Amino acid sequence: MKFIHLFSAVVGLIVSSSAMGQSAKIELKWQEGKTYHTKQTVKMGMDMASAVTDTSMEITSAGKAAAHKKGTGVSSSVSRVKMHIIGGGQEMTYDSSKKEGNDARLAVEMDKLLKMQFTAVYDKAGKFLEVEGIPKEQQNLPGMSKKELESNITQQVALLPNREVKVGDTWLSKVTSPLPGMNKELHITYDVNLDEIVVENGRKIAKMSFTGKMADTKVTQQGIDMMIKATDLSGTIHFDVELGQLRKSAMNMNLTVTPDGAAGKVIMKMKVGSELLKVE
Repeated sequence: MKFIHLFSAVVGLIVSSSAMGQSAKIELKWQEGKTYHTKQTVKMGMDMASAVTDTSMEITSAGKAAAHKKGTGVSSSVSRVKMHIIGGGQEMTYDSSKKEGNDARLAVEMDKLLKMQFTAVYDKAGKFLEVEGIPKEQQNLPGMSKKELESNITQQVALLPNREVKVGDTWLSKVTSPLPGMNKELHITYDVNLDEIVVENGRKIAKMSFTGKMADTKVTQQGIDMMIKATDLSGTIHFDVELGQLRKSAMNMNLTVTPDGAAGKVIMKMKVGSELLKVE
C-alpha cells in the first residue's frame, strides 16, 4: 500500500472532427462556486519472486472552487474509496459506500483517507501555488502531508504547457516526487507532444501524449540499500480547452527495485488514471 502513495486508463470518445495546424491555449481555469468531481484510479501488479500481488484502487473526490487572496482556492474532500488486493493466497476488498463486507485491515487505512481535507491554491493565471488547510491529525499520515500533497498536485498539472500551443508542438517538463519515509526524491523528465485538437460531444479537446525518463535512484530502507529504476513510462492527456480542465489522463510505468547484495528484486507494473466526472 505504501507504493500507491508514490505515484499518482483512458478510453477515447468518438471523434467528430480533427484538424492539423490548429492551436489552443492549454492552461487551468477554475470557476468560483463550481464543484469539480473527479475519479482517480491506480492498478498495480507487484512481482516479488515467490509472491505476486495485484492491487486496484479508486478514489472519488470533489473540489469546490472559491475566491482566495492569491487567486482561487479549491477545497477538496474524498467521497468514496474502493480497494481490492489479491496476493499471498488472500483477497481483501474495501468499498466505503458499503457498510458490510469490508476487510477490517484495509478499513483502518482507507477510513483515514475518507477524512482527507485540504485546499489547493492557484494564482489568477491558474498556476498551482501551494496546499493549505490540512487538519493537524492528517498531517502525519502517509501520502497526506503538505509536501506529498503538493507533489501529487504538481505532478498532475506539470505536463500542461500553460500557454498557446499548436498541433505538433513538443515541450519538456521536469517533476520531482518525494519518497515517504526515505528522505529521497524521484526525478522524472517528461517529453510532451500535442497530437491533435478534436471535437468530442461538442467539446474542444486537446489530446497530448508523453513519454518519461526517471533517473536511477538509490534508497535505504531498514538498513538495506536498494536501487529504483523505471522503464516504459508513457501516457496520454485529454484537456478540455474551454473548461480549462483535464478531462482524462492515463500513465503507465514499470518500476524495478533491486536490493544490493540480494538475489531477489521487486517488479511493479502500474497504471494510473484520472477522469473529470462532472462540474456543477
